[in-house]
Amino acid sequence: MLRSLILLAITFTLPMFHAQQDEPDAEVQLGKKLFFDPILSRNKTLSCAGCHRPEFGFADTLALSKGEAGKSGRRNTPSILNLSDRPYFFFDGRASSLEEQILGPIQDSLEMNLPVSEAVRRLREDKDYLLLFNKVYRQAPDSANLGKAIAAYERTLETYPTAWDLHAKGKKQMSASAQRGHKIFNQKGKCFDCHFGPDFTGDEFRNIGLYNE
Repeated sequence: MLRSLILLAITFTLPMFHAQQDEPDAEVQLGKKLFFDPILSRNKTLSCAGCHRPEFGFADTLALSKGEAGKSGRRNTPSILNLSDRPYFFFDGRASSLEEQILGPIQDSLEMNLPVSEAVRRLREDKDYLLLFNKVYRQAPDSANLGKAIAAYERTLETYPTAWDLHAKGKKQMSASAQRGHKIFNQKGKCFDCHFGPDFTGDEFRNIGLYNE
């Protein structure tokens, strides 16, 4: 019974992914093109979407994701849905913006394995990209606008309002079973101790007993 109620609570809050479909501006279109283009990996075989796979909620299904040349990474690939309001990124919070985070996987030797300077050179030598960057930013590609473009696309990957979102805004009443599940979630289950805030992500770092990476 307890398991059923908790599952009901989880189902009630589970979002349905849908990228925002308002007419995307040129910056978003550029970011999407870059996100799906393997030009940003050393051997031009792996794009951002190669690990952040749309069919799996922009995450991966492997315990250790495969980088360029099939090398195993250090950890699995997290989803990039609903990142617009995150205050920091990576498992240790070392990046304070999406723009900063995006450059990390490009140059990581176990991921896309390409120096950012080389990525910029490739984009400047590509006539299509050179035209697009000049159209959007009025300048040639560089590390800053490379990060800005992909970040602009990733910020469109927000899920539709869930039933919980609508309830929290006073627009929809929870069912009786969902209310019971919510009570367990907050009290007996103590899930709310870690999963809190508008999207049940506390954005906190906690010691879970794993001292090594």
